[in-house]
Amino acid sequence: MYVFTVVAENRVGRSQQSSPLRVKTQEEAPSGHPQNVRVVPVSSTALQVSWEPPHENLTHGTVLGYYLGYKDDSESEGGAYNFTTVGVDSVGVTTATLAGLRPHARYSVVLQAFNSRGAGPASPPALGTTLEDKPGAPPGHVTCETVTSSSVVVTWSPPPPRQANGIITNYRVTYTQMFSHEDGRTGSVVSEGLRATLTGLKPWTNYSVSVAASTRAGEGVQSLPLVCTTEQDVPEAPARVKAVVSGPRAAVVSWAPPLRPRGRITRYTVHWASAGSRSMPHTRRVGPHVTHLTLHDLPHTTHEVWVTASTRMGEGPKSSVTVVTPSHTVGAGIWAVGGNLTAAWKEDVSLPCGAVGVPEPVLTWSHETLHIPDSHSRFTVQPDGTLTLTDIQRSDSGQYTCTASNHHGVDSVTYNLTVLVPPSAPSLHVTETTASSIRVQWSVEDTGGASLQGATLHYRSAGGEWMTAEVEGSHRAYTAKGLRCGTLHHFYLTAHNHIGTSTASSTVEARTKGRPPEAPPQFQFVTSNSSQATLYLAQWSDGGCPISHYSVQYRLAGMAHWTTVGSEIPPSRTYAVGGLDAGERYELRVTAFNSAGATPAHYKVITPGRGGTGMGVSAGGGVWGGAAPTSPVWRDPRVLVPAAVSALALLLTVTTVCVCLRRRPTNTPRQKEVPEGVSSSGEEKTAMQAREDVYTTVRRPPPAPPQSTPELRDHNGEYSEEDIYPYATATFQLGGGSPPPPAPPSPPTHSRPHSRGQNGFTALVYQAPSLHDVDSPNLSERESRQSRGGFPYEGSETEDYGSVLDAEARVPPHHRRQRHLRTRSPAMSGSPKLRRPLPQHLHQHTLRPARHPRQ
Repeated sequence: MYVFTVVAENRVGRSQQSSPLRVKTQEEAPSGHPQNVRVVPVSSTALQVSWEPPHENLTHGTVLGYYLGYKDDSESEGGAYNFTTVGVDSVGVTTATLAGLRPHARYSVVLQAFNSRGAGPASPPALGTTLEDKPGAPPGHVTCETVTSSSVVVTWSPPPPRQANGIITNYRVTYTQMFSHEDGRTGSVVSEGLRATLTGLKPWTNYSVSVAASTRAGEGVQSLPLVCTTEQDVPEAPARVKAVVSGPRAAVVSWAPPLRPRGRITRYTVHWASAGSRSMPHTRRVGPHVTHLTLHDLPHTTHEVWVTASTRMGEGPKSSVTVVTPSHTVGAGIWAVGGNLTAAWKEDVSLPCGAVGVPEPVLTWSHETLHIPDSHSRFTVQPDGTLTLTDIQRSDSGQYTCTASNHHGVDSVTYNLTVLVPPSAPSLHVTETTASSIRVQWSVEDTGGASLQGATLHYRSAGGEWMTAEVEGSHRAYTAKGLRCGTLHHFYLTAHNHIGTSTASSTVEARTKGRPPEAPPQFQFVTSNSSQATLYLAQWSDGGCPISHYSVQYRLAGMAHWTTVGSEIPPSRTYAVGGLDAGERYELRVTAFNSAGATPAHYKVITPGRGGTGMGVSAGGGVWGGAAPTSPVWRDPRVLVPAAVSALALLLTVTTVCVCLRRRPTNTPRQKEVPEGVSSSGEEKTAMQAREDVYTTVRRPPPAPPQSTPELRDHNGEYSEEDIYPYATATFQLGGGSPPPPAPPSPPTHSRPHSRGQNGFTALVYQAPSLHDVDSPNLSERESRQSRGGFPYEGSETEDYGSVLDAEARVPPHHRRQRHLRTRSPAMSGSPKLRRPLPQHLHQHTLRPARHPRQ
């Protein structure tokens, strides 16, 4: 941009500068690059780039924007930059944010400024690294190796480098005991390497193991569960060893399997010996499925009996010792050991009741002290005394007792049966909603006797497909994300343990936040001209859910058929409905859609005629289905306000013209030629004298006696400067017309009266704007003198100061502003002489300097 001004100069001096002329050269592409480019991470997926514009003398035009290029430089990858355009607004943009980047990745960033002629050079690459994030992938190749019966070694490999999302600081190994009727034992181990040893585990137990990597941003995704089994160990001792006499030299020994077998039982070994004997005990091995053994050829002495169990790791400790003494009298005895028994819902269970005695004992069964009849629908007593329960239910849990009796004695055995069932139906409720998520919580009153292994949440939007989400058994809440905004959703939940799945909870409903779009009022939404209506779509409120599209229809008022302009109009700031006829009334139906629903709105539009003015919009409008507004057009603020302003402006213009015309003089003075007898000595004055002299109009009166006129000149024959009105001229109008104002005052003289037929005159004075006091004290004094003595104008015909034209030519233009001399009205002066006509020889224009009276 260049600015030119011109100054003229002559020998007198230099003129003022001309108005500046601004000239702009044509643009060309910038030759400089943006300065001080800085890249700062703002999140794990975004970088903020800031810079300063190129030097002003290197832009070569108006910078319209910048090309921002970036590429992943974290792995020294080649390739071109990905460019995006950053616009410049009225303020100027020197920052931009790059989003959608990889976490913890190094990026190279360049910038180019561009104008209408093209892009300038790129800035030197600036590097920036996004922040870390949680790993996006789990560790791979997870394996486990059994070391002992209580420890396992777990190994893995790191997540893929591009999904590590940062520097891996450690790994967490989580393990959970599986298939336990009690709450499964859960633990975790943190390792900074790629292996970890899990200790303190139970022998011969299955564990679910998973591994997750962590960065400084947090823990990432866990690997898929891997089942690891610890090594076997020697078993615990068999439980509840029992021995009963079955004959004169025989006894039956029974036992229960170890509570913790710690491996696969390979055999049981029964040991017996005479009480107090120091000899080696007798032993007998039986298979892993045998839980009782009959000993024969026993002497009639007391015998000690115990049992051991073995796995492939060896023989376990011995059980508790029981004693038995064979005799010829064999009373009723039950060799079944009883105890606690757990069974799954809807399975079949057998409760043994092996009995011996001579004579053979009688067996009876009872459930919680209630006798079990032989004809029970689901309970059956087998010939060997075993009670079989089919399709057991939760109500079948409890204590079962078998009693054997003969006339030598009575014996009994008791079982405590626990029936494991699926959990009861969960209680589900909604705790929080957002525009895209709903959080639910639940509780399970009855876990069915076993720990919960998990829950399944079922949900869908109204009319949509069901979706499921699996939740771990230890969790009691879940947030469903990615839901449709402002939409009703249905939820129900099932819980499960190792027995089965509960019945479904009651279905609950919840709506994500958001509502259908809200229509704007008519005056904010639509304007029109003679051929189209402009719709300001951005004025719609989305109700909290983004508007997906619009539908626009129109029709002539009173018509039944709608014309569809578009049914899938994407959101934008404005939309034009063209092809309308001028001077017609139209109805518009606009429908906005979002995920929460659709809102139709109805508007009325009037297209102005060709050349017509106005907004062309009816005052009506509202949500479809409501009453149409009936307010007249002139009540529309967009019509009323401009009309009122225009009317006020017109009124002010007319008023101003009237005032100006009223102040304008009614009679314009007419220029008359100067008589031949008037001296032209005023023309010989120099230009300097013309600037210094002040002129006024003097009416030449009739000749008067010399002695009656006071001498106003000084002793040198010249007028005093203080007696002259500065820069004053006067114009006389003689003849007919409206009565003129009285003559200007002057010092008193002795002149003869004028005749009544003499015409009046009007005095006008042109005075410089700066001479504001020309009419004050001296004029007032002369007014008082006039009232006492006629018209004392100087009557010498030998003094001539030039014609009116000469004075006009010499007075500077800016000193010619018209002002009236103050004169006294005829009523105030009381002199009838003012109405007398002038003599014929005074009907001409003469310029004379006006003189002030000496004080």
